[in-house]
Amino acid sequence: MSADLLKDWSTELVRLIDEDKSDAAAGDDFAKGRKFGLGEALSLLQQEARAFGIDAASIGLPRRMA
Repeated sequence: MSADLLKDWSTELVRLIDEDKSDAAAGDDFAKGRKFGLGEALSLLQQEARAFGIDAASIGLPRRMA
């Protein structure tokens, strides 16, 4: 697996999770829980990127989660 392919895959994964999180922003308790869970997934990806020395912005993650 090439480094470019892995970077493209991770960037797209982050984009899709973030998009799903935005879509879940409004709604009932289930939607609120889904938004929280997706936010936790993004936070975990951010922590792991930092642990592996990956620039979070290079794969579409904000440096700090809001």
